Amino acid sequence: MEEIKTEYRYSEFKNMLDTEFKEVACGFIRIGYLLKIARDTDVLSKSGYHSVTEFAQAEYGLGKDIVSRYIAINDHYSEGGYSDRIAEKYKGYGVAKLAELLTLPDSIVEELSPSLTRREIQDLKTEIREEEKISDIEVLLEKNPQKAPTFTCLTDEFVYYYLKGKPESFEKLKKAAGDSHDAILGILCPAGIGLITARIPGKGKYALSIKGTEEDLVIINLRSSEKDRVTWQQLSDSVSFIVNDHEYPKIYETEEVAPVQPEHRPADESKDQTENGESGTFYPEPVQMVSICYSCLHNTECGRKTTITTECNEYVNKAEAEKTEEQRYSEQQEEEKIMNHLPGEEPLKKIHQVRLGSEFFDDVAEERKRFELRKNDRDYKTGDWLELLEFKEGKHTGRMVRAEITYMLEDFTGLEEGYCILGIRIEKGKDFT
Repeated sequence: MEEIKTEYRYSEFKNMLDTEFKEVACGFIRIGYLLKIARDTDVLSKSGYHSVTEFAQAEYGLGKDIVSRYIAINDHYSEGGYSDRIAEKYKGYGVAKLAELLTLPDSIVEELSPSLTRREIQDLKTEIREEEKISDIEVLLEKNPQKAPTFTCLTDEFVYYYLKGKPESFEKLKKAAGDSHDAILGILCPAGIGLITARIPGKGKYALSIKGTEEDLVIINLRSSEKDRVTWQQLSDSVSFIVNDHEYPKIYETEEVAPVQPEHRPADESKDQTENGESGTFYPEPVQMVSICYSCLHNTECGRKTTITTECNEYVNKAEAEKTEEQRYSEQQEEEKIMNHLPGEEPLKKIHQVRLGSEFFDDVAEERKRFELRKNDRDYKTGDWLELLEFKEGKHTGRMVRAEITYMLEDFTGLEEGYCILGIRIEKGKDFT
């Protein structure tokens, strides 16, 4: 085969491809807009088609989920949420990244940069999903196993826990403390724009949005989406405080401990044989447990891994964390299939922990409001349970009410696609309020 040659430099090639992807994104916006016109007007009235999904499937081979995706992209990223033009702040994104952003809270999307890669956005979504698996009560009960300095602000805490397990970054920042903000930027985020995350025991996972030294930084609570703006001087002060605290470096004294070796005995001493050939005294050879460090996602960057670790507050199973969405879905389907076919048992009912605005909480708790309008992104089923957590101004108040789903209405005229109305019955005999 003849070798293909090009005169393009990489930068030219990359710019050309970026332009094409941006054009594709604009095309998605326009397609979504036209599909919404078909959905909301009588333009299809004389076509013979009864719905936009029927039309899109017959004429263009677009399934219901694809139509929903086009419309959702237009809802989120077009000017005013209903036009054929992409909003100014999203023009730097390609369509693949816009699709990834759909499932992120708007408050977080606002702090992201178009220069983030799709993989970086996916990693952020994974961290948010992992954090959502931990209940608010579990977070409140968390304790830091190691002594930490007395923090004066959230920025101190973020820097402290970000540097845990990163002795190389710690040493670099110690040398850079007091230098220019560019020096700190080069260590925390060499690309100049990006996100770094840290988990603070008792508070949850946080992300620091960095967009160069000309803009303030933003610390985002990935549980509540609350944000705190931080100046570069504040970050610099926190770095200086943490790296110069005399207690702090002790966290990074690595301790590689060799596994306990089993004691081997000569073959003739391994057993005392009785006259009938049965074993008398015996000498077992226990095998040392394999350290969880070997299966941890942070193995390569951790400064405290050992060969005998059995528990760690930062442990993340690498195999589980790196599963694709397709693998997770397949496993979920298999589990549901197994549960639905257990002999002599009813399938287990799911418990969905969801947020409830404080303005509705009392009405639900006192059974004046016996329904919930929800996006069906959790596969709700009749018989499942809802744990409705009261949230006010982005924070959990501590109140919760538990209700059973007694009825479901979906795919009904007037209901937005993907949404459902749940009839609920409050659990009796418990005062959750």
